[in-house]
Amino acid sequence: MKIHYPLLFMLFYSFYANGQLKPHKNFTEKKADSILNLHDKNGKYAKLAHDISFFFYKKKKNYSLAIKYGKIEISTLEEKGLDNNKNYSNALYNIGKFYAKSKDHENAILYYTKVTRTNYFPLKKAQSYCELGKSYRIKGDLYKSLFFYQKGLPLIKKHVTLRSFISHCINFSLTTQELNTKESNQLGLFYLKKADSIIQQNPYLNVSKYIYPLNINLGYLYSSKKSYNYKKAKYHYLKNLNNAILEKNEKIISASYLNLGELYLKKGNDSSFIFLKKSSEFNLVEKHITSEAYRNLAHYYIVKKDLNKALINIQTSLNTSFNVKNKDAISTLPKSDLINILNKRNVIKALKSKTEILIYLFKKTNNYDYLNKAINTINLADKLITIIIQYSTENSTHFLWRKEISSIYKLGVQVSHLLNNDLLMFSFMEKNKAFLLTVNINNNINNFKLPLKIITKDLLLKKNILQLESKILTPKRKDSLFNLKENYTFFKDSVQKKHPQYTDSNKSRKLLSLNKVTEQLPENEVIISYALSSPSSNEEKTSLYGLLISNKKSISFQIEKAQQFLKLLEEYKILISKPLIRKNELKRFKEVSFSLYELLFPSKEIREVIENKNITIISDIDFENIPFEALNTNKNGLNYLLENCNINYAYSYSFLKFNSKRKRKTVNDFIGFAPINFNTSKKPQLKHSKKEVETIGGLLNGEIYIYNESSKENFINKSSDTKIIHLATHASLNHNPSITFYNKELKLHELYTYKNNADLVVLSACETNLGDIKPGEGVLSLARGFFYSGAKSVVSSLWNVNDKSTTYIMTSFYKNLKDGKSKSVALINAKREYLNNHSLSEKSPYYWASFVLIGDGGKVRLTNHNYLYILLLGVIFMSTLFFYFKNKKKRVT
Repeated sequence: MKIHYPLLFMLFYSFYANGQLKPHKNFTEKKADSILNLHDKNGKYAKLAHDISFFFYKKKKNYSLAIKYGKIEISTLEEKGLDNNKNYSNALYNIGKFYAKSKDHENAILYYTKVTRTNYFPLKKAQSYCELGKSYRIKGDLYKSLFFYQKGLPLIKKHVTLRSFISHCINFSLTTQELNTKESNQLGLFYLKKADSIIQQNPYLNVSKYIYPLNINLGYLYSSKKSYNYKKAKYHYLKNLNNAILEKNEKIISASYLNLGELYLKKGNDSSFIFLKKSSEFNLVEKHITSEAYRNLAHYYIVKKDLNKALINIQTSLNTSFNVKNKDAISTLPKSDLINILNKRNVIKALKSKTEILIYLFKKTNNYDYLNKAINTINLADKLITIIIQYSTENSTHFLWRKEISSIYKLGVQVSHLLNNDLLMFSFMEKNKAFLLTVNINNNINNFKLPLKIITKDLLLKKNILQLESKILTPKRKDSLFNLKENYTFFKDSVQKKHPQYTDSNKSRKLLSLNKVTEQLPENEVIISYALSSPSSNEEKTSLYGLLISNKKSISFQIEKAQQFLKLLEEYKILISKPLIRKNELKRFKEVSFSLYELLFPSKEIREVIENKNITIISDIDFENIPFEALNTNKNGLNYLLENCNINYAYSYSFLKFNSKRKRKTVNDFIGFAPINFNTSKKPQLKHSKKEVETIGGLLNGEIYIYNESSKENFINKSSDTKIIHLATHASLNHNPSITFYNKELKLHELYTYKNNADLVVLSACETNLGDIKPGEGVLSLARGFFYSGAKSVVSSLWNVNDKSTTYIMTSFYKNLKDGKSKSVALINAKREYLNNHSLSEKSPYYWASFVLIGDGGKVRLTNHNYLYILLLGVIFMSTLFFYFKNKKKRVT
């Protein structure tokens, strides 16, 4: 098409001349389209689309039209093969920026990520890394934000202006503040001090635009418990306040009053009220300052025990954060609004504070409306954090938000108990356990339906990431880890386009209701779930709640002496972890274990219900690693709970049932590994473990690997299709627990890329049920690792086990399994047998109580080899008869 430039000049001079767009208030989308329609699609057309895009962005603040014409620019460059230069990278960056301005951070991330995958414009690539950090912070994926800033900031300093570096340092400190760990705060201070140093060396940068936010963020980090320095925090806040008053800067005056008020509130200084009140009185566009002023005022009124004023202020804080006029509107907000709320951790703190205030008010007035409002508040917090986790990809971020919601779920348990609502109580208890474990397993199951080539690559990328994450991260390793994660993200994106069923974004699970559990529960089974809530103030007491469930009824209860319980628990752990040799030790053990029994089963009704039953214990995370079977049920003597109860454990009942229904295909019944000696470590010989695996292997006609054949490689390659996996070896407990084979250690993180189909994994090793505690999720132990990789149930240990007694109990356990006993009964009977055949200090729980069964307690369907032999003989006999009569018939003819 030929363009008539004179005519075009005459018609559109007011809008476009000499290749440049001229701003005019009457310039519209329709006129922009008319201009574009007169041009052929080429480089000039792309430039024109770029100018129109920036006109709508700069002059009209119309982000949707800016995005429209920016995308036209990009598509033109791509169609004409011009997508390999600076203009293309710049166009992608601009679309990311426009989306971020319109608060569509999901699409902003998409375009910024595209920039980071180009190499044509280092400046825009550096900026995109930091903008990704900002967008991920707003979405709540704080660890991913941290990661991108750490990648981007050194590049910003190299390729961009000092002004830009200072701005990004300040923005980065917002991420470190929200994370609020010792390490993150140190990083935040490091970069803020760098920015401060640059300003001091370059006087032209000493302007309010940088000085005010620099002081605010330095003060905030110094006021945090993790990096607390009262004098330095106060210095930076006062410096800002004095300068802002001189410049009449209302935003900074309000922020400074808030900062000082919060600092004084932490110090217990009553003048905090004056500063917070002044801050709240400013009518600012920056609503997060106002919302924080009201949140801190609410805390002030809580301290002063003026609960009605506390409630008014905390609700005002929440209304401001959610940008609504009344509280009822919050529950109707769409996901898109919830995900864009700033300072999400402070909003969650406000929701928790509101719940606590409502509980206080109920206790003061006995008005049940307060409890119902508390439930609504808890459900809102649950909704918000569920959305944040759905939009997050980093495991560390998931654990962070699970920790935040855990304490709120425990408040839900408390409120449910006060309402006498067992259905709600069970729901909150279940929500607070094994959420991420269930989600990850479910995603793994779905992803294993993909083509083998994709599964293999997915596992390899995961394995490399986990391997690097398990090491101390040097700068070089951090860079390698970043590149690995980016490659994995790119791989997942490409697979998802071809295979929509591939996902790691389905972060939800189905919870069993109490009614459903009661319906399904056999008459001889009982569930007991516990929840321990820590006090949120010095005046509160620790609370312990329990819920017993049978097929006939449920009984909720509160243990009043929770603080006493925790002290007894610590003593109990010490007493059971060593032989009871002295009389006074045994006497004290009887007293402590009986007191715990009374506290954990606090009524006669409960004790009668559990008698002679199969009990599934769902412990709180704070006492997940104690053996209930060693509790003493006799005040005047010693009778263990296991004497009249069969006990197994579960992370949550919903997880137990979900995991039990998984399809598992196996070829062999048993595989056992016992290194006995250890080639690469100084760990002591386990001489009894040889007899242990040989005996069990003979019982179940299984494969065994001992000495150098008990290698890590043999385990990984040969155990995936076996019904029972038995490991008789050493285990190490640290931030990344491990199992020791003859030649190498198998780390916990390696179990996340290993697959088994086992009905039962037996970890005949020390402390295999211990690990890092993650509130709202559980203990990151080797046992959990085996569940992740496919196990239906796991027998694991709670302390350093005795080699000889372990062999005795394990041999007896497997004999019971072979005789058709359920896993739960088989293990309990093995312990009973041990007790019946030993005396004196050898009967100490140290020798027999360490091993616990987690997960499904049902039977293992072992192959009946006698049946196979009979069947084989039958086939031989029938074949012989057939040939005999066939030959006889031939002779007759």
